[in-house]
Amino acid sequence: MPRKKGFKHTEETKANMRHSHNMQEGHHAWNKGLTKEIDIRVMQISLTLTGTHASDEARNKIRIAHTGMKMPTRSAEHCHKMALVRFANPLSIESRNKGANTLKESYRSGRIQSWSKGLTKDIDTRVLSISNKQKELWKNPEHAKKCLHRRTPSGPERSFISLCEEKSLSYRYVGNGQLIIDGKNPDFVDSTGKKLIEIWGDFYKVGQNPQDRIDFFKVRGYQCIVIRASELKDKEKVVSRIRQLEAMEVT
Repeated sequence: MPRKKGFKHTEETKANMRHSHNMQEGHHAWNKGLTKEIDIRVMQISLTLTGTHASDEARNKIRIAHTGMKMPTRSAEHCHKMALVRFANPLSIESRNKGANTLKESYRSGRIQSWSKGLTKDIDTRVLSISNKQKELWKNPEHAKKCLHRRTPSGPERSFISLCEEKSLSYRYVGNGQLIIDGKNPDFVDSTGKKLIEIWGDFYKVGQNPQDRIDFFKVRGYQCIVIRASELKDKEKVVSRIRQLEAMEVT
């Protein structure tokens, strides 16, 4: 029988419910291991909840109730089992796309916001701590290679690769982690291993100073030039700059 609107449990009943929900070791939830395909009760609950959405008020109450709660600690064995289950039952392409689109829309609408939105390492110690830890990790070449080994050349980088092939320039792409210099990964290196070329995206590098990159490599014994993506349209100018780089002496 459905509960009447406005009905509230007594404090004693609430206490009993909390006590019963704090399951002791060896006790499991009634629906553990059950799915809607094999259990009629689970199927009925699924059908009842399908298409329903919690109101903003309900979501806010849940948020307040969960504020300050610590997530349960998962053992390494438990995480390993969960990973095996996930790999054995991968989501379909349709499900993955649906989840990705829902998440994107949540960020666009402002329903979900990153905890670090608007924060910088200059004003927040947490962001500063994360930044310092990441810098230390990236100084380890193995870590950098692991993070970058799947990276493929961007559009401007592919254009530069084509230019190198056309003009017989001895530069190879290392932006996938093949070369790490004190935590930094250059885009291209020459056959001597001491001349570097960085392709500077006009959109993604807005606000950054390319000279900082050049100076970083120079004090570590490398000569470097930065070629902006927009400059790649003038092939002869790019080749001229590369010739100037090749004439530089490495100090």
